[in-house]
Amino acid sequence: MSNASARTLQIKGSTANQADSVLGLVLKPFKFFRGLLLADRPQAQTSRDAKVAFGQPGQTSRPAPTPAFVQLRDLRRQVSELTRTRDWLSLAELIQNWDQSRSCAADGTRLARQALFAMADALASGAGIDGMRQIDAKAIEPIQNLLGCYPKHYGLAASLAYLHICRAWNANKAGDLEVMASDRAQAAELLEQYDATQLNAPVLAGLSFDMLPLLADKQQLMQSRYQTWAELDPEDQVPHAEYHFLQLPN
Repeated sequence: MSNASARTLQIKGSTANQADSVLGLVLKPFKFFRGLLLADRPQAQTSRDAKVAFGQPGQTSRPAPTPAFVQLRDLRRQVSELTRTRDWLSLAELIQNWDQSRSCAADGTRLARQALFAMADALASGAGIDGMRQIDAKAIEPIQNLLGCYPKHYGLAASLAYLHICRAWNANKAGDLEVMASDRAQAAELLEQYDATQLNAPVLAGLSFDMLPLLADKQQLMQSRYQTWAELDPEDQVPHAEYHFLQLPN
């Protein structure tokens, strides 16, 4: 594994905006649950609330960040740096190793999936729709070329597939059906070539599930793709959350 995976993650102070950014990563593209997560954020200390109530001066204080918040914040910084330097191979190795080991933050959030989200955020040319970032076609080409040289690195395939899904998602919302169909087909081809079950790769199974809203036959595929994802990583709660969310009325 490259030196990137061994970097020491620095713990620094947090801000409310950083908290929003990290929590916003957890369940893309299904943002319904983000509000539930934010609702559980600790409030200001009772002692300070009392001072404010009685008109006593006091400095604004914030609760200490949770271990999971620190881990996800530092993952975001690490992935952002690898994306900035276009070190796709090191990033792919991180994703693949985290996926194989089912590595997670203290709250159970899977690191491999979060790395894909952080990569797209760092590479984005625009905010995109529904949390799926706007990605330029030129940004995908270097990863495609590298995958040709390192075909066994399914972390590269996962990165490439997720970026194609982002592009297809935004094109679909914009009514650009030609771009949507092209990127959807390329993502589907990658996920068929790199079979999640054969590779023991829940991150790939999650991407197959993420494609469902782009498919006409999503109802026929939903149950099997959900079961594959859940069986590959029984301790992860995200497959169940996204499965039930996708069944909600539009």
